[in-house]
Amino acid sequence: MTRGYVRFENLTAGRFYLRELENEGYIPDTQKKTVYVKSGETTEIEWKNTPITGQLQIVKTSEDYNSMNGWPAGTPIPNTVFEVYNARTNRLVDTIKTDKNGLAVSKTLPLARYKIVESKAAEFYGLDKTPIEVEIEHAGQIVKASMTNKSLYTNVSIKKTGYVEVMPEQLVRYNFTGIANNSTTALESFYWRDTLPVKAVRLEKIYTGTWNTPGNYKIVYRTNLSGDTWRTLADNLSTSKNYVLDASPAALGLASNEYVTEFMAAFGIVPSNFRQVEAPRVDCKVLSKLTGGTQFVNTSDAGGVYNGQWIMATSRWVTRVYAPSKPPASHRLLRTNNGCRSARGGIPILRRLRFLEIQKNDYSDIDTSASDLSLLHLGARCGRGCCGSGGADMDGGGQADQERGGEGGVPCIGYDPRHRILCETWRRVL
Repeated sequence: MTRGYVRFENLTAGRFYLRELENEGYIPDTQKKTVYVKSGETTEIEWKNTPITGQLQIVKTSEDYNSMNGWPAGTPIPNTVFEVYNARTNRLVDTIKTDKNGLAVSKTLPLARYKIVESKAAEFYGLDKTPIEVEIEHAGQIVKASMTNKSLYTNVSIKKTGYVEVMPEQLVRYNFTGIANNSTTALESFYWRDTLPVKAVRLEKIYTGTWNTPGNYKIVYRTNLSGDTWRTLADNLSTSKNYVLDASPAALGLASNEYVTEFMAAFGIVPSNFRQVEAPRVDCKVLSKLTGGTQFVNTSDAGGVYNGQWIMATSRWVTRVYAPSKPPASHRLLRTNNGCRSARGGIPILRRLRFLEIQKNDYSDIDTSASDLSLLHLGARCGRGCCGSGGADMDGGGQADQERGGEGGVPCIGYDPRHRILCETWRRVL
């Protein structure tokens, strides 16, 4: 018998009687039928059978607590799709989907053995393609099956750090840590990317780092003149090797007015728990035109696709440009009548501008005029021996102060006991 047809060949002409005895999955028509066969002709007779049917019902629930949607274990899961196959012929006979109660119901199916396979999981749940087999054995039977799904957690991480403060034309280094697929499932099109603050720096080198899963990836980049087109810097890189890639404008052959605006490491499909081993890092050069007090931001991100949705993380690092601080007006150097640069109070100031700020309350035991000694040179020595011999070298310049004349050898007008106390303080500081 093929596709419901039964053939009787090489019959002699005459009258025959036919009766259906059995038809698996259908109610047999036991009424006897008469057939007349003529020589050289094909005689056809048709039976119509009522199928013996049943139905399949599947209940889908959460196996554990789902941190993404807050559903506890045992919660019915809607929107899970199943495919139903005839177990003997492997032919698809129905596609069903769970409702808000987690219940999926098949159409009426003939008596047979069936295989049920989950084809699409609900959001935030992992797909379980393990087939289950059930059988409809008698008319009107409803075969029930229960299945659970483990909750799915999707998360990507990245952290960037760098220099807090830089000078113009200085090398600045950015370090990357925690680049990972923390999801409980694989992610497609996984990447990590760095978007450069092009008004402040130029890319010099990329250290790729290493990764915990064997595979290959590539580094691509875009410039201010490339538009949306990604150019390949390096391809077929091994995740087990740490490469140092020269990404300077000269190495990339860029035009004089061209520079890299962003670069990206593209990995394709990565498994759960894919993460860096040796940390990647990037070297950039600070532009010379930056002014002190300004700041710039470098942005990095990583991500991948699950079930058509992007799972992403972003990290930013702020760097400021060093700006020298100006001394308060009360601490500015004055010029005395003899041409010596001195602080207020007439204490000589030598070439090496090392100062000690003396607060009034620190020397209140001397006298009230100590507040006037606001800035003192850490090697100033009087020429009359109040702090020892006048030819000593206190500022480390390799030459006796008194021998310098002019600036270094200006003598004190008179002995003052405060000088002895201050010199002792300088010795403790030095």
